[in-house]
Amino acid sequence: MSSGSSDDASSGELESGPGGARGNVLAEASGDDGASTVTPGSFRHPGVLVNGEQLAFLKMKVAAGAAPWAPALTAAKADSHASLSYTAAPPSDSNGDVGCGSYSSPDIHCGDEKKDVSAAYTDALIWALTGDKQYAAKAIEIMNAWSAVMKSHSLSNTIVQTGWTGTVFARAAEIIRYTNAGWAQADIDKFSSMLKTAYVPYIKNGAPKENGNSELSATDALIQIAVFLDDKTLFDAAVALWKGRVPAYIYMKADGASPAMVPNQGSSWNGATQYFDGLCQETCRDLGHTQYGFAAMINAAETARIQGVDLYALEAARITTSLELHAGYINNGASSSPACSLSAVTADMTWEIAYNEYANRLKMALPNTLKVIGTIRPTGIDHHMDWETLTHAEVGSVGIH
Repeated sequence: MSSGSSDDASSGELESGPGGARGNVLAEASGDDGASTVTPGSFRHPGVLVNGEQLAFLKMKVAAGAAPWAPALTAAKADSHASLSYTAAPPSDSNGDVGCGSYSSPDIHCGDEKKDVSAAYTDALIWALTGDKQYAAKAIEIMNAWSAVMKSHSLSNTIVQTGWTGTVFARAAEIIRYTNAGWAQADIDKFSSMLKTAYVPYIKNGAPKENGNSELSATDALIQIAVFLDDKTLFDAAVALWKGRVPAYIYMKADGASPAMVPNQGSSWNGATQYFDGLCQETCRDLGHTQYGFAAMINAAETARIQGVDLYALEAARITTSLELHAGYINNGASSSPACSLSAVTADMTWEIAYNEYANRLKMALPNTLKVIGTIRPTGIDHHMDWETLTHAEVGSVGIH
């Protein structure tokens, strides 16, 4: 843990938060009152993974040089994705199509899309936390470059690629749109149209024949895009997908002798020889894909929580049991579990958002998860797992009403 943060994280206590005297710091931090806008779809904005009061809180913290946020911002600004000379690479030479095969082979702008969405989000965060308009302009430049040409996704990895990138694009766009960054309405409309035509159709029905992280990634993107688009119908559909997939991804003995399955689920439990509390559908595949699934379900739950829907509570026992189980494997460098041998037993750039919810907000003890976090701070970028230390480390319930 960074200096000054370990004890706070261990106890779930924050240096400041949303209530009483704490709330008074938000205006000072943001230059405004940090309040959210409520749109006709009854969504709070900004409200995709981060909320307005949270951004104000973080802006104050980084201005004060406080850990772990200031070191995390320094890492973000030093990253190549934050370069002000960064050039987007949209699919202008492939008729607007991003084509991704399994493990991105072939790679027709797959890597470009992942890099560009993360660059846009990185720039949006730096703008929001520093007020440096150059980063807002760069984020707008990247998003406009894509909305000018992007038409479709194709090939076997379409669903997960669209999920990974759709969620991050929506985060970037939400921050830029609702922080007076100077994004023209015509460009917002064009970007919105791109999300509706080149992202939503590929993920709106989930991925019942895919491994669980794919459908969870689709769900993640759908919830974030729905909020940005003020689309309540799409949001409700995404929430329903989450409620169906999470119990089918993480087993608990209360489910019965064997795991729950979503309709037409084509993938097995990857050779698991037995089932026990917290085992994931992809544990016996590898812990890398398992963590992709964790990140997606938590990203979706965080945005739902901002919007007044508490998915976290619905599956708290299931999720925290699984987090602790897998964090234990990672901490111990385990090569096997009672169900199978293990691979990719290393920590990905996630864990912070889940820990903030269950440990900081709800005061649940998650010692294995906390230990993992201590090895990865400040977190960087990996697929749909971007800058979690910067955005969610020890923020508690700031902006959660």
